[in-house]
Amino acid sequence: MNIDHITNDFGYWFSGLADGEGSFGMSLGSRPKFIPACSFSLSLRDDDIRVLKWVRDQLGFGHLYARNRRERNSQGYISHPRADFFIHNKSETALLVALFRKFPLHSKKARDFEIWSQAVEIWNRRNWNGRWTTEKQAVAEEMQALMHKLRTGRRYQSPN
Repeated sequence: MNIDHITNDFGYWFSGLADGEGSFGMSLGSRPKFIPACSFSLSLRDDDIRVLKWVRDQLGFGHLYARNRRERNSQGYISHPRADFFIHNKSETALLVALFRKFPLHSKKARDFEIWSQAVEIWNRRNWNGRWTTEKQAVAEEMQALMHKLRTGRRYQSPN
């Protein structure tokens, strides 16, 4: 699988959508190994699910999930049900890195992407199966540092 089929029109459009609505994530598995994982998601109201289906069809990868429950946000508003486009496996995250290298992000999300893409490259180079070694632990700690950097860099900073 590759991104050669992605048109410039779609690539730049998708990059803009990701700038506004995308989220780069990292998480840790459970004890004792804390194996790190990388993900990307786009969330829209469920009445726009056709957009996310089109994204999945254009890319040729990714998964759709419906969230039918309404949730209260931090301001007290109750949200509409939403739909999520989600990428969470190694090969698909690597394709997404290639896509955003070809069609760059331009908002603050570009900083998140640079940190996340480092983690994706490390995650994809490593075989996490088998015996847990000190080398694997050191790589996991490197990814944990990137995860911390990604999370702390998202704090609001006034433009003044």
